[in-house]
Parts: sequence; C-alpha cells; structure tokens
Amino acid sequence: MIVYTSKKEKIELSEQPFASGGEGAVYKVISAPTHLQDSCVKIYHSQTLREQRAARIKFMVKNPPEAIRGEGFMLGWPEEYVCDESGNFLGFVMPMGFPGSKELVVLTSTNLSKKLDQKWYDRYDRTLGKKALLNRLKLICNIAIPVHILHSTGRYVLKDFKPQNVLATADGRITMVDMDSIQIVDDDVALNSDGSAHFHLLYEGTAATPDYMPPEYFTKNVGRKHDDVIRPSWDSFAIGVVFYQLLFGIHPYVVTPKRDSETGSNEISQNIAASLFPFGDNGDMVKIRPKPHNKFMRLPEPLQALFTRTFCDDADNRPSAEEWGKYIHDVVVDASEEEKAVEEGKTKEGKVSVEAEKPLPLIVDAEKKGDTSSKKKKGTNKAWWVLLTLTVIALIGLAINSINTHKEEDPYFFNPDTMVNVDTAYAPPEAAPCDINSSDQVDQAAQPADEYDDGTITEDGIVFKTTTPTKEDIDEWKQQYAIDCTRMIEEYGAGFDIPTSFKEKDPCLVWLILKSKSLNSDKEKQNWFDLYSLMNDEQIDKLYDILYREIGKLGKIEKDYQNKQKEIERKREEILEKYN
Repeated sequence: MIVYTSKKEKIELSEQPFASGGEGAVYKVISAPTHLQDSCVKIYHSQTLREQRAARIKFMVKNPPEAIRGEGFMLGWPEEYVCDESGNFLGFVMPMGFPGSKELVVLTSTNLSKKLDQKWYDRYDRTLGKKALLNRLKLICNIAIPVHILHSTGRYVLKDFKPQNVLATADGRITMVDMDSIQIVDDDVALNSDGSAHFHLLYEGTAATPDYMPPEYFTKNVGRKHDDVIRPSWDSFAIGVVFYQLLFGIHPYVVTPKRDSETGSNEISQNIAASLFPFGDNGDMVKIRPKPHNKFMRLPEPLQALFTRTFCDDADNRPSAEEWGKYIHDVVVDASEEEKAVEEGKTKEGKVSVEAEKPLPLIVDAEKKGDTSSKKKKGTNKAWWVLLTLTVIALIGLAINSINTHKEEDPYFFNPDTMVNVDTAYAPPEAAPCDINSSDQVDQAAQPADEYDDGTITEDGIVFKTTTPTKEDIDEWKQQYAIDCTRMIEEYGAGFDIPTSFKEKDPCLVWLILKSKSLNSDKEKQNWFDLYSLMNDEQIDKLYDILYREIGKLGKIEKDYQNKQKEIERKREEILEKYN
C-alpha cells in the first residue's frame, strides 16, 4: 500500500496490518523518508470516519506537545497525516512503540502471566519483594511523565486512560496509544461571570471506559453531554486507578458493599459512583475487602494520601500527574541510593563472605584423605547405591511429567543466564525534592505477599484456594479477577459463540468453562454457553462451585507432585553431602 504525506512524501506500507481495531488498522512502514522510518501508519476503515477525524488529526499535527519521544516514553501522536494519490485523507503517521512492548494490563493482575518472558519475572514478580516494588514504582513515574507533558499544554485531556492504552517494555519504557481519541480544547481561556474558567471545546474525547471514569460522571453527570469540557482531574482519577492496580494487582473499587445496588449487581462503576474505596471516607460501607487491598496499609503515609485524595469526590484536590511523578521519583531515588550503599558495604567486607557462599567440593578434603579404612570405602559404595536409586526415582518422575504435555514450563524457575540487570531500567528524570521518609517505609511496603503462600495454586496469574471454598470465597474471587478474566476471554474464547450478556455479567464463569479439563470438548463448552440464559442463580452458583473446585484440586495434585520432586532432590543432596 502506498500513501502520501501532506508534503507529498511517498510512504510504502506493509500489505497486512500488524494491529487492527474498530476504527482502523495500523501498518508497518516499509520505506519512507528518513525522519519517518521508525514510524507506523493508522488508516481509518470508513470514509465517514475519515471525514470526522481529518480536522482533528490535522490540528494535532500542527499542535504537538513539547515532547513526543523521550528516552523512557513515547506518545503515539500524529506526526503527519496521510492521503491517497488524489489527496483524500486516510489516516496519520505516528511513532512505532518500543520493541518488546506489551499492554500494561499484563502487570495489573495479582500474578504475572506464564506467557511472559523471564525478564518480566526478574523485574516485576511480586514475590521478589522490594526489587519488584521499586521497578513498579519506576514504571509509575515513567507513565506520569507523558501524562504531565500532555496536561501542561492546557489543550489535551486523555479521557480514556486505561492499561489497554499503555504499552510497556520489561525495562520500563512506556508508549501511550489511541491518542486520536483525546479531548482537545482551545488554550485561549475565557472567564465566566462567576470568575471561573471557560474552555472552548474544539474536539470532544471520543472514548471512555466506565471502570476508569471518576465519580462525578455518575453522580453529577460531568462529561455526559457531547459539548461538556472535562478537566485533567478526570485523567488524574484514571491514572490513580492504574497505579493502584500496578502496585496491588486489583482495582481499587473491587469490593462488596454492605448494601447491594437496586439492580442487584455489583459492578465496579457502581462502586465508583458510591465512592466505595475501602480506605476512603465511605470505607465503613464496604462489607468485603479482598486481601490484596490489605497491603495498602503498608505504604508510606504520603503515598496513601495520594491515593485517598485521588479517590475522593473533590476533583480539584486530586494529585496531578506531575505531583505523582515527583513524589514517586524521590521514593525510588532514596531507596536506590540505600540499596547501593548496602551493596557497597558488602563489597568492603572483603572476600571471606563471598568465598563462604561457594558450594563445597565433591572430592574429599585434605583432612579426610588419610582415611583409607574399609569403612570409608563401604560408606562410599553405599552412597553411590543410594544416589543411583534416587536418580532412577527422579527419572521416573521426569518421565511422568513429560506425559502431561499440556503443562507449561514453570515461569518461576530462576536461570542465572537470563538474569536482567535492573540498573539498566530507565531512570526517571530529575524532579523537585519532596520531604519524605521513604527507606524503612518502602521496605515495609515491599514485603512479599503472604496470603498466597499456603493453600493456594495459580492458573494464568489467577489465584485459587485448594481448600473447600465457601460461597463468600467465590464471590470475593469473582470480584477480584473479573477484569483479568474479561481480558483472557479474548485469548481463549476464539471459535466459541459466547453471548455478550454472559461475558459482561459473568466473565469469570466464562473463563472457568474455557479452562475446564472435565469439559474436554469444545462442543460441551459451547453447550454451557448456550444454556446460560436458561439457568437460574442457584444453578449458576453450583456451576461456579464445581469448576472452581476442579481447578483448585487439579492444581493441588500438581503442586504436591512438584513438592515431592523437590523433596527427593533435597534428600539426594543431603546424602551426597554426607558421604562426600
């Protein structure tokens, strides 16, 4: 495909798009002028949409923010608009995201997906404690930077900020996408009769997602009309939600209220409307608070305050992206300097401690070489027989394991050869200092989660109890993982005809059906999707219970088997150490 810029520069695009959505498709640039070679091109699908977006895109090309590209961030901003040979508007050129980028949603769950490379685990696995926390804080700072750059223009509000519209690399670099849907206002601000600012809307924001919309939308109808001008505080709410998800793996409004809504449902958007942040002013109206929320109380008090201000009804009091960036930057710098000082202290201790960590040699040491008794030889022979026996047992175990071809490689396996140097992660730019006491507090906040250490298994980053769950357990689980299950339905549900109402109301049940081993054919699974509309609440609860227990029990069997393998290996090492 050949397109042309406004300056009649020729761009050759790939025949097939590498990404496609409801509005358009994105193509790789095959050949183009030098300044556009690291770019891609979005082409709108319909002529109607092209006519609607042409003026907006041309305005954005002429009025870019101060920076589109940085060392650690990139905006998918229109740099040029493109036309066909006759000059008809088609779409626009924008920067290509950083290589290896993935949707930020991969880091907003409680656990990382097994499909991520080891380098993601080496940085962001929550079981790493402080190390993972610091890298997640760096990521938050790098997200705050481009949001602040946009807001500082006085023209732009994202309106649809969410994890799906942010791409991240394992080393923390950020690309913001879907920029052509943002709200644009004239930077020439007038005053109303009451002295308040009046902004002239040029182009409305064309998209928004209920789970990331502030309470004033639901309670005061802010942003409901096409000509409503929304302020940066709208984005401030959304980035706070995403930052909370990055730190704790759960949406801040995933709770069970003491009183159900009039509709009987318990959607996140309804909890936002009721201001049911569990640590906010209406926290006493929360009946059930899923366990991941508990780690909020380990945060430094200034960081807690940023979140509570974000999730309050006073939009003007919400912290800006700039305030978030400056505070998080200083926390990261202080903690990194402390960590560096500790490492330097270890080095100064000399080689003694380093040598002590080396494994013991397998040969007999100098003091034992003189012992040539038959007892020693007998013991050595015995050790070899025991070692041989244990090796055979281990091989049998490996053979059994190889039969289960559906099992994936354990992502938590640590391979020193794949160790990533965390210091190579992009460091935030200099920022104004804040008066905080972060070192000890970061340590407290960084403790690995202990609520999943016993009696649980993990499937696709979703945690299950291996003990018999109560209905309350399953209800809490459904709330905690609704967003994750919704995302994975797209991955596992291809080829199935799943009613939209089913996916929206019970995404976790859809995911359980798709993952079930007992429903071993696609036809059986499709039958349950077809039957859903005929089932009553009691039948649905029963199906939840059966499928939840299935994954928990199968996971426990596999976990016990892995523990047995580890026990065999431990005993083998003990015998080797004893007889050598």
